[in-house]
Amino acid sequence: MFQEKRRTPRIAFVAVAELTNQESGGQSTGQVSELSAYGCYVDMQNILPVEKTVSLKIFAASQCFEAEAKVIYAHRNIGIG
Repeated sequence: MFQEKRRTPRIAFVAVAELTNQESGGQSTGQVSELSAYGCYVDMQNILPVEKTVSLKIFAASQCFEAEAKVIYAHRNIGIG
């Protein structure tokens, strides 16, 4: 039987994400596909390196959430968490 290793459940969520590299100022966009109490998953083809710190903006309807985030894992050509 598969045992869940995550601290909190993930919730399906769809929103636009804008990530800004804090070192270079370069911007990337993607789509948030999951949220949890400790982070999110962003679908994007041009992934960022693990341990990279970014400014993250998530846009949903007329709301915008902003936070500093760190890439914990990356799936090449798929997305980051």
